[in-house]
Amino acid sequence: MPEGTTGSTVPRRQLGRYLRDLRNGQRLTVRTAAERLEWSETKIWRIETARVTVSPGDVRELARVYGLDAEATEALVQLARQAKRTGWWKGMSQVLPAGFSVHLELESTARAIRTYEAQWVPGLWQTEAYARAILRASSLTRTPEQVERQVQTRMLRQQILTRTDTPPPVMWAILDEAVIRRMVGGREVMRGQLQRLHDLSGQQDTTLQILPFTVGAHIADYGSFALFEPSDPAFPVTASTDRPGGNLIEDDPEDIQRYTTMFDHLRASSLSPAASQTLIAETMSLL
Repeated sequence: MPEGTTGSTVPRRQLGRYLRDLRNGQRLTVRTAAERLEWSETKIWRIETARVTVSPGDVRELARVYGLDAEATEALVQLARQAKRTGWWKGMSQVLPAGFSVHLELESTARAIRTYEAQWVPGLWQTEAYARAILRASSLTRTPEQVERQVQTRMLRQQILTRTDTPPPVMWAILDEAVIRRMVGGREVMRGQLQRLHDLSGQQDTTLQILPFTVGAHIADYGSFALFEPSDPAFPVTASTDRPGGNLIEDDPEDIQRYTTMFDHLRASSLSPAASQTLIAETMSLL
């Protein structure tokens, strides 16, 4: 990892984008801004592209050049401090897919999460036995020890659902019917997982819908995705999508609108929460 890139990726990316927009708003080129600050152009570029964490002192210098008032400057300073914090998953990069550290940061700081899952139960709702069965089956090169570390990482993720320091995220999940029909880990494992889904579907701030096979072809033709709405409304909604090489993180407004539209179409095509709960119970009774 290059020097200066420890800390939280999401706030660092947000801070970099804000600083770039501020510079553009002042009609300053990278070269001009660097000259006024007596910095190198590379330093400006590395800050704006989130290649490095930024000290509060450097944020104040940038804010001065960009003409920010004291209140706006302090908000950026607080974001810079947040970006220096380290998440619980740091040090686990060797067992996490590419891009998944950012996914975890988005997940852990979200006020609301909307997700569509084409194959598996969402990681936040998986039982330990179900998670272990999936990770074993999908691993070609990981050792048993690495699989167990991934299982424990997945279980640690779920602590955000019971946290008390800040409200847990509001969850809305749409699962393809294949998710509850596919036998994972054997009958007992699958029965336990379906029971958990059934229990979760009745909880407050949790919405679960099943997209039935009878819908046929649908809009989410390339697979699973999640939308994270941050606790701070000043920050953008961000999407995370599964790819063979890892998670792709997107926050371009046009992309987010596309995912939002897809989710809305899927929601309209899915069974109601009550009907979905009934289908899960029926499926569980067949095991």
